[in-house]
Amino acid sequence: MSLLRNELIAECFAEVLGTFVLVLAGDGIVAAAVFLGAYDPMGVAWVWGLAVMIAVYLTGGVSGAHINPAVTLAFAAVRKFPK
Repeated sequence: MSLLRNELIAECFAEVLGTFVLVLAGDGIVAAAVFLGAYDPMGVAWVWGLAVMIAVYLTGGVSGAHINPAVTLAFAAVRKFPK
């Protein structure tokens, strides 16, 4: 396998891991808040923010932390990301 292919596999794995962490923590807190009957919008927002931060720290060095397609589209729109 070439170096480019190994790099692509690492980037794809990092994106899957980052998205998994984001969805698990973010949706998990919403489900827990609803099921426990203690829905606090500020608490949910804090946990979502922490989930995004953890996902970015996990994947940023490998793939640039494009865990959301909106990030990639925003970078492409301001020409900070090659097409």
